[in-house]
Amino acid sequence: MKAEQVDFTDRETLDGSISDRGTVTLRWNVPEASEVVIQQAPTAGFSAPVVRYQGRDSASVLTGLPEGSHFFRVGEISGEASPAWSPPLEIRVVFTSRTQLFTLLALGSIVVGATFAAIFLGHFNANRRENS
Repeated sequence: MKAEQVDFTDRETLDGSISDRGTVTLRWNVPEASEVVIQQAPTAGFSAPVVRYQGRDSASVLTGLPEGSHFFRVGEISGEASPAWSPPLEIRVVFTSRTQLFTLLALGSIVVGATFAAIFLGHFNANRRENS
């Protein structure tokens, strides 16, 4: 397999996708007896890439991604000076807003409080009828 053919196997599913947990599982095809390198950068131009994986595996789970856009590319390491890189793959991380989170927590607290109140009042009323 030639270096130009190394790419992410689930590109159609992942490209432009949104992660709400800051994690992504990347899979790529690995030429037999070859080593690949995965780079990550904040822009599609890869002006300041960081190596996230280098080896012979065909997948990696990346965690702890901060909110924002993240670009990844894969290349086969060979005797050449620079790998032939795949096109950039963009993953966006968008966490639940704090406003939405606190709203849901407040609503959950109201439901829990109402449930406890219903249980307490039901128990109180049942005891009162027994003693009457």
